[in-house]
Amino acid sequence: NLDTQYNIGNGWKAFAKATNIFDREYNVSGRLAETMFTADGTFGTESKQLGLLPGAPRAAWIGARYEFGGPKK
Repeated sequence: NLDTQYNIGNGWKAFAKATNIFDREYNVSGRLAETMFTADGTFGTESKQLGLLPGAPRAAWIGARYEFGGPKK
């Protein structure tokens, strides 16, 4: 991941952010659950299935931000 910002001045900042820049596939969570459905979606005998929550995809943002009220003390 990459996150950077530049203080332009007079309350303005430029920023850039990138996540998962190497496009690595990963899971952030997993859960073993019991289900009565088979892999093709039909009703069958009870089985245990692993459910995975995939990680974030590759993404990027750039922009400018203005902060009201002057510099923070």
